[in-house]
Amino acid sequence: MNTTLLSYFCCLVSVVFYGSNYIVVKKFPTGDGMFFQFTLTLGIFLTALFLEFLTNPTHQFYPFAMLGGMIWATGNLLTVPVIQTIGVSLGISIWGISNLAIGWCTGTFGLFGIDAQPVDNQILNCVGASLACISVPFYGFIKSMEQKKIEEMEEVKEKE
Repeated sequence: MNTTLLSYFCCLVSVVFYGSNYIVVKKFPTGDGMFFQFTLTLGIFLTALFLEFLTNPTHQFYPFAMLGGMIWATGNLLTVPVIQTIGVSLGISIWGISNLAIGWCTGTFGLFGIDAQPVDNQILNCVGASLACISVPFYGFIKSMEQKKIEEMEEVKEKE
């Protein structure tokens, strides 16, 4: 199979399924989020375990990778409170721009033991990263239907 076609297919699957796993948090009561965190992490672990046995015949273990997984899982503990407070779209947008900014800084400046990777057009690189970072605060002005309903109810109460 063509690796480029496979890559695009994997990107499409990632786009569809990445944000959809958090819809449950917005639609159903999740309490403090610990059970959601457990099931999310268990699902990711079982999928990774299946893919490991399917694709890697040597089954080499990398214990240092567990540190990244631990940090990621700790960050996921905040998923439920963030989504319940500011919503799915803004929460994932802030999460995404944080990942983008950290990844861009790591690649551009060579942080965390990674060598800096030069780009062909440094100006476009900086402008693109800056535009992405500037766009997120504007995204915060978008109001969900729930926010609009709450504001309308508050206006009605003020008029009474």
